[in-house]
Amino acid sequence: MHSSIVVGAKYGNWDTSCTTCHNPHQQEQNLAYKTTYGKYIKEYICFDNPVTGLNIQEFVKFTAPTGTGSFADGVPYNENVCEMCHTQTNHHRRDGSAPGDAKGGSYVGHFDGKKCTDCHPHADGFYPSGGVAQSPHNTAFFNSNCQLCHVESGGRVDFSAKIPDTNCQRCHGERDAHTSDPARNEFATGNYTYSIMCVDCHDPMISVEGNRKLLRPQIEFSVIPGSNVVNTKRIGPGSLADGPPRNENICETCHANTSHNKGDGTGNGVHADGINYDGAYCMLCHDHNKSFMVPGTSAEE
Repeated sequence: MHSSIVVGAKYGNWDTSCTTCHNPHQQEQNLAYKTTYGKYIKEYICFDNPVTGLNIQEFVKFTAPTGTGSFADGVPYNENVCEMCHTQTNHHRRDGSAPGDAKGGSYVGHFDGKKCTDCHPHADGFYPSGGVAQSPHNTAFFNSNCQLCHVESGGRVDFSAKIPDTNCQRCHGERDAHTSDPARNEFATGNYTYSIMCVDCHDPMISVEGNRKLLRPQIEFSVIPGSNVVNTKRIGPGSLADGPPRNENICETCHANTSHNKGDGTGNGVHADGINYDGAYCMLCHDHNKSFMVPGTSAEE
């Protein structure tokens, strides 16, 4: 059962019974789609929302835990079991208009095709618990002390709030801020206006699509919104800046005014010394600890 306690503080009190979504007597999804992952979810779900006054009725397709046919796998959103009722959520609204799923005017989603209940347990009314972290944050100490990273408010961890850089620095040490503010970044060029937090590029919980260092597959600051960032190796294909398509390289996805390695493809990897550094380990010369501005070997190996 969805608990009114879980959603009451933000979206108003409401409850649904198990049978709103489930038919305990028949695997309707399996019968409809010739699959085996139905979880007794109904083929057709009806929901009366007492907060909005909406009556929502929809055919849904739920045939797999991840990928196509999973909880929230992308368009058409209204046919996904997690999204069919959503009209006020920050992510995964039934019409695709969720503010948290858009960056730069384009839809980028929120873990589309992943197993939603890993972070939103069914037993807790789908309240976001954050899930279980992956390496290097997957120790028993971290998993039992979520407030070490996440923001704590009123005695409860707020998994929806952005993790502040100061919390990251508790373990990772001081870093020069990656910002255009010269008061915080003495190497700021004035070519950009930006202030990038650690969690804008990194997801401290989950590694997605094989990316190293828990890098996010979509970055809000990408030159081409919705670019799918690939960073699976230190050097060569899949590295920091390995050549076209440059908007998919973590170093280049945000670059628009740099002298080289621009995300829109107008710059290449040839630097002032005449050498093409595509596929090289950028942080050997652009130190992560100094906003990538200053030559010197980075601590990020």
